[in-house]
Amino acid sequence: MNKIHVTGYSAMIYFIYRSTFLTVSLPMLLHHQGDGLLICLLGSIFGFFIFLGYLHFLKKNKEDNIIVWIDKKWKYKIGFCINTFLIIPILLFSFFLLHNLIHFIQFEYLKNTPIFLIYLLILGTLLFIGLKDFDTISRASFIFLLISILFYFIKIFGLLDSIQIQNIKPIFREDIISLLASSIQYAIYTTLPLFLLLLVSKNNIEPQKNIIKKTKLVYVITSIALFVQLFFVLTVMGTHTLSIYTYPEFHLLSNVNILGFIERLGSILSIQWIIDMILCIALCFIYVKVYLLHYISLSFPKLHNKINSENYGKNS
Repeated sequence: MNKIHVTGYSAMIYFIYRSTFLTVSLPMLLHHQGDGLLICLLGSIFGFFIFLGYLHFLKKNKEDNIIVWIDKKWKYKIGFCINTFLIIPILLFSFFLLHNLIHFIQFEYLKNTPIFLIYLLILGTLLFIGLKDFDTISRASFIFLLISILFYFIKIFGLLDSIQIQNIKPIFREDIISLLASSIQYAIYTTLPLFLLLLVSKNNIEPQKNIIKKTKLVYVITSIALFVQLFFVLTVMGTHTLSIYTYPEFHLLSNVNILGFIERLGSILSIQWIIDMILCIALCFIYVKVYLLHYISLSFPKLHNKINSENYGKNS
């Protein structure tokens, strides 16, 4: 694996976090209406401690990715079983995201297009990206992160005039036990997929200085950005109307108005959501690819060397 710049590595935190938030966490938070803001805040704090566990592994295990480390730690047969067991939820997660992505594209963009054509288009894109290495997707992630930040601020400034604070009332409707349980659930949903980042060992990230500090900062900034995003969904759209929308985040964008004359930006700004999903699914595919190549290298070294030489030829 080639060296990966810390900015690209950190950018993947943002995309994994956001893709899980939009597909799993946001519907759960909206179900709690105004209390969803408190659950999001507490869940981000709880999730930060889970994330610290990943960073502790990254700091202590500098040489091997998570697949190789598991194989060495528990020897070949047990390590193989553990790695295979971990592949199952990663595949299920990728298929879940893919289903949501395809449904979103058809529902909002290509209503008259046969769904199998959309699947072919997206799967072809994902397989093309998945055949690349983590360094390739990390470089692309940094570029897309800059675009995403631009879109984010366009949304924020375009929705400021639409905020209605009374839309989040009443708050504190639920008891403290329910709030804590939902916060832990939110932390699990949003933070567990960040396990994919352990596909890269610390020594493959450069520059080495302040890697842990920078990744912590990205997690915190992303948590704040998603909290603000939830705030706008609740205050602009209102808790009583959210239930009629399949994709409230998309319909929120229809309210974006810049200087009173730049309107109807929803279709453009929602590209950000599609990018999030594609990068996260592609990373799942790369994880599966690394898993397969690792065990092919152990069982069929000649085949592995041939695959590597072909990949090297294509990349050069």
